[in-house]
Amino acid sequence: LKFKKTLKKQVFFKDFLNFLGVLKTEIGFFKNDITSILQKSNYSFDFQHLLKSFNDDKTLQTWKDNEFLLDEEKQETLNFFYKLGRADVKTQTNEIDVFMKFLDKKLEDIKQGELKKAKMWFLLTVMLGLVLFVLII
Repeated sequence: LKFKKTLKKQVFFKDFLNFLGVLKTEIGFFKNDITSILQKSNYSFDFQHLLKSFNDDKTLQTWKDNEFLLDEEKQETLNFFYKLGRADVKTQTNEIDVFMKFLDKKLEDIKQGELKKAKMWFLLTVMLGLVLFVLII
């Protein structure tokens, strides 16, 4: 269960990072508005759900209940989306850069710690299951 949550989180953060790269280009270079940028998305289910929630309801009430992000990660994500589209292009691209650094750090933390721990717990569970199976037989 923890392993799946960690993998979901990793995919979510990678999609978020890709989205921010597209968003930065669309806002900074093409000068497109947020609504048209959100329509161009092709991401995983969890990130797609975030974008749809933002498009439907700017407060992201339906998205807040996801179970795979920590409270700090949810709050940072909410803060980013609350600011999205409310500033000039230069300020918005700076906000995107800051959030990209936050996501890079989170992905690095997942690679260094969480994913290794999750794999270890998964393998221990499988090994324990095998041992119990052998003992029962």
